[in-house]
Amino acid sequence: MEERGKLNIFSFNFIIIDLLLISTPAAYFIAKKKSVAESLGIFSNGIKTDFFRAMQLLGALIIVSFAISAIMFFLGFNDLSRVGEQVERIKAISPLLLLYLLVVRVIAEEIFFRGFLIQKIGWIPSTALFGMAHFSYGSVTEVLGALVLGAILAKAYERNRNIVPNIVAHMFYNLIFVALMLA
Repeated sequence: MEERGKLNIFSFNFIIIDLLLISTPAAYFIAKKKSVAESLGIFSNGIKTDFFRAMQLLGALIIVSFAISAIMFFLGFNDLSRVGEQVERIKAISPLLLLYLLVVRVIAEEIFFRGFLIQKIGWIPSTALFGMAHFSYGSVTEVLGALVLGAILAKAYERNRNIVPNIVAHMFYNLIFVALMLA
């Protein structure tokens, strides 16, 4: 398939999925006559507080991620190269699509999996679904990482009831690891 055709299919699929991830909770809270932003935990406790919480969360995500990678490496089962191949493939199709995934997809995931699903089904089922959403990379290590890191993000959201630090930490986490994969 021509590169432009691949870009259009990828872009269309990502945009549709992200619209569903964001519009589902919005529609639910509008129907309940509740403030969407407030219900999802989209507010600021001040730039300093939000940034500090985000950096604490980012530190935890990075430490746990390296621990998972080390354990999987010693077990002879670290298959993160598959994720790197997917990232390279997306970058080859369009760097803008990669940027879209690093920003818009993270916001959509945090709103849906943490801000919405935790309230509806709890942090454990929400985390399990977040892990399953990462199957497309074809990496067992990625799915395991998404489960564990998703649990950390879920517990942080439950503790703070504020999605902003989650979004910032998740964005920086993805940016750091994508940069390492592309280096």
